[in-house]
Amino acid sequence: MWIFEFLYKIIVDFIQKKHKHEEEQVEAETCEHVFLPIDSTKKILACSKCGMLIKAENLKPKTVENVFDNPNF
Repeated sequence: MWIFEFLYKIIVDFIQKKHKHEEEQVEAETCEHVFLPIDSTKKILACSKCGMLIKAENLKPKTVENVFDNPNF
């Protein structure tokens, strides 16, 4: 009988670990990234919140609209 209890415990622990791993991935997707350079060359950037790495050339710059280009101004 103890063999079945032991197998049950192993299976339940495996399922719980798998479920926790899936939850961690969801958290990473909802991060509002703030990228900072990790070295002096500033070619590789890392998120200050989750640690995601990205190359600086792949990062899309934010477009800043000039106030004076607005025709309604």
